[in-house]
Amino acid sequence: SGELNQWIWDTMFSMTLLLVLVLAIRRPVSHFFGARIAYLLWILPVARLFMPTLTLEAPAEVEPMAAYVPAVAGSDLVAAVPAPGSASSAFGALASLDWMMIALILWLGGAGLLFISKLASYLQFREDIVADGRLISRHGNIKILETAAVGGPLAFGLFDKYIAVPTNFFRDYAPRERKLALEHEIAHHESGDLAANFVGLSILSLHWFNPIAWFAWIAFRQD
Repeated sequence: SGELNQWIWDTMFSMTLLLVLVLAIRRPVSHFFGARIAYLLWILPVARLFMPTLTLEAPAEVEPMAAYVPAVAGSDLVAAVPAPGSASSAFGALASLDWMMIALILWLGGAGLLFISKLASYLQFREDIVADGRLISRHGNIKILETAAVGGPLAFGLFDKYIAVPTNFFRDYAPRERKLALEHEIAHHESGDLAANFVGLSILSLHWFNPIAWFAWIAFRQD
């Protein structure tokens, strides 16, 4: 249990440092190496989640043998080196374990609440669009819907893939604008951006208490 707790907090801390690093270098990397390379930087904090924590263990100290001296006449030999404070040490360890467990429950509870609330909101949004939408075209396995539920073109759906366009799409958008808008949303599907958003939300949920993670989430979505 102690090793698991240590791994959790070490991982959260090192992921935060990697998020800070990506936030600091994403714009220079994008400028010199392109937006795609800068986007790939976000793999670093995700990869850290699956890496073990490297620790160096000090060699175990040899415990000195307790000295034994004769006790009162007629008794057996007893240890002359008592362990004062052992009861208080055990109580302190128990109290520390309790606080760690409380922190762990709060952390996992907050992560679960954030993830479930975001997922439920997305599923409701998806249901509203699909129920209101009218199928107007297909691009491979991507269904293109026209609906009044959106103000502009957007892509959604990890497995059952959709692009939703507003009802004024063919009236107010020029042919070239429609073509570029649809190509843009198709690119989101084909490049795996929606799956990346799902992974990003999972990481954000684990760091729900961390303001750096919220800044990183905004920057990640922009990238």
